[in-house]
Amino acid sequence: VCLGDSIAVNGTCLTVTQFDTETSDFTVGLAPETLRKTSLSELEPGSPVNLERAVTPVSRMGGHFVQ
Repeated sequence: VCLGDSIAVNGTCLTVTQFDTETSDFTVGLAPETLRKTSLSELEPGSPVNLERAVTPVSRMGGHFVQ
């Protein structure tokens, strides 16, 4: 993950706004509308989440992506 990358958190596409190369911790930007329309506002530090990186043009298009 790099600064500016898109990453889906629990199915919601977000943009990485900070990234710590030593710990691999990252921060994403969240607009008020995103918090209202998703369940992300219910998360607490340490909550388990599903993370998915953006698909690149050279990524294999198969499996769950196609479903």
